[in-house]
Amino acid sequence: MKNATTIYDRISKSCDSVPFKEIQFTGRALIKLYWTKRQGSLGYQVHCVVHDFTGENVKMHYFKTGGFGFCKDSDSYWRALRCLDLMTRQDKGAVKGGCSIDHKYHIGGNFYRVPKSEQIKYK
Repeated sequence: MKNATTIYDRISKSCDSVPFKEIQFTGRALIKLYWTKRQGSLGYQVHCVVHDFTGENVKMHYFKTGGFGFCKDSDSYWRALRCLDLMTRQDKGAVKGGCSIDHKYHIGGNFYRVPKSEQIKYK
């Protein structure tokens, strides 16, 4: 298991300094999505950091996309939801891996907030 310093050192070396999306699930979690600085042989990739605030200790999950020919933003968002076993009411009717965070939750800039009343168990 990687610690926070290792994860954020890797992010600072290969990604933009500011996440292109920061999604807060009120009282539950925070998801940060970063684009890579350089394209690479398979195009730009997305690095995802998930902070899970349930329980006594904060759990962190980290992963990055690979490959080409699919929406990396959507893929990262859905993988993060699977880590948390959580989704929004707006995601309920979406095809798995087929959408990103709904604009309904946009609060400005790169920030999104999902209130507790809109959070449901991932199915």
